[in-house]
Amino acid sequence: MGLSAKGNGVRSVLLTNEIGRETLRGMARPLRILVAGGWYHVTSRGNRREAIYRTDADRRRFLGLVAELPERFGLEVHAFVLMDNHYHLMARTPEPNLSEAMRWLHVSYSSRFNWAHGQCGHVFQGRYRAIVVEDERGVVAVARYVHLNPVRVGRLGLDKAQQRLSRAGGAVDPGVELVRRRLQALGAYPWSSWRVYSGAEPAPGWLETGAIGAGCGGSVGRRWRKTGAIGDGTGRSTWRSGTGGSGWRTWCGQWAG
Repeated sequence: MGLSAKGNGVRSVLLTNEIGRETLRGMARPLRILVAGGWYHVTSRGNRREAIYRTDADRRRFLGLVAELPERFGLEVHAFVLMDNHYHLMARTPEPNLSEAMRWLHVSYSSRFNWAHGQCGHVFQGRYRAIVVEDERGVVAVARYVHLNPVRVGRLGLDKAQQRLSRAGGAVDPGVELVRRRLQALGAYPWSSWRVYSGAEPAPGWLETGAIGAGCGGSVGRRWRKTGAIGDGTGRSTWRSGTGGSGWRTWCGQWAG
């Protein structure tokens, strides 16, 4: 579920509410996880891997609650994607209160979901998971990972088998047509902040776009509109992709033309 990468500003740290452990060079030690000004990749999935969104009304309810996080907790939301049985958020916490914010989000959504569907019990599988992101490169890397979720499917050459092949150095250029289909699928997916970053729709007031836009070197909508950066989607290196374009330039700067 979580992104763990070395050398791109993302630490291999999994966070679970107030309890966390950091594994570093084979040794475990207690971790202070509630950081003022911290960046986090937050994710959670449904209990027994079942759907946490059955209808578009569910998705709107969830995003309506996400929209309250900045005012209630001061939490900044920088990227998101809602899949059927899990979600991803890219967030920054000016105050060290991630646990409080996520607890409120899960409890509030679970009660609304259960009421809407006439059921009771757990909606999410355990507590949320989060990964600390240390620098600008990591922030943009995680945004890429989050936004590519809707196209990580076999018919678009981005399923788990393809990702393993890419990590092993065996990926091939998917060609212009497959990249076009990936972009088309991303553009058609409504439950992601990708459409904001690509310039397809305006940003809601609760979504912060400045940091990721700055990491790409300038205006978000202008630079993300003509993206060619839908490569292998594995995050195995900073921005190397399997599309025939490479690296940071492909993902960010090359779109300005």
